[in-house]
Amino acid sequence: NKNYNRMCKVFDALFVGRYRKLGTQFMTKSNLARDFLLSKGLSAQQVTTVGVGIDAELLKDRPEAGQTELERKMRAQKTGLKLLYIGRIEPRRDPFFLLKVLQIVQNEDPDACLYIIGSGDEAYEEQFRAAIRENGLESCVFWQKKAPQYQMKGIYQQADFFLLPTEFEIFGMVLLEAMFFHRVVLTTPNGGADMLLRNGENGVVLPKEDPRPWAEQILTLAHDPERRAAMEQRAYETVIHENTWDALAERFERAYQKRLQGDGRNGI
Repeated sequence: NKNYNRMCKVFDALFVGRYRKLGTQFMTKSNLARDFLLSKGLSAQQVTTVGVGIDAELLKDRPEAGQTELERKMRAQKTGLKLLYIGRIEPRRDPFFLLKVLQIVQNEDPDACLYIIGSGDEAYEEQFRAAIRENGLESCVFWQKKAPQYQMKGIYQQADFFLLPTEFEIFGMVLLEAMFFHRVVLTTPNGGADMLLRNGENGVVLPKEDPRPWAEQILTLAHDPERRAAMEQRAYETVIHENTWDALAERFERAYQKRLQGDGRNGI
């Protein structure tokens, strides 16, 4: 938006030149964030991508946690695919696109449903509700505004596919969470996808111009349980081996060692 662009110009004018001169070191969540900083004129030696980790302890079983209303509805659905979206209800994430994907999937799987956790501005939420009504999807789109982290496991595990049709994403922790719980992720090219996903191996990365390829990927994988299970397992292994905080510790250590070996003037 205009205010953000204005703030960026002011920030660039005040600080970027100084950072270049001092050789200030930066650590980024993703390669896309790194490219953004390089586009500002910082050198490749100043910017290190370390990624983002997940705390697996926080996602462990909590038998006392109980079930959310959304999870109960998911468990009650006995036939049809269960599509899941978790995130803000906002233009950047385009929840209307999810409705289009669902409708195409329903051409082959009439019992498919979409489950949503997230909230947004009241006016935009109302537009989304209206779209659900106008498309006759009230019986197959279930929406809960929020859920505590300790109740998310059951929701992820009840889903068949996790969808994140975002315009852009600095990283997207929901991608990590969905992969940790052995879900196939479908998302756009974004910061998190760039770091986590190998398209067709441990998830699916698609442009957002057309909902049909999204629906086709979902249905193709649904009809190939062996390939889908392999993709789910590789998604889990990506997180466990590469994206827990323990796994990332070495990357952070190398980044700090790089800084300490410098001239000692500037922090990270």
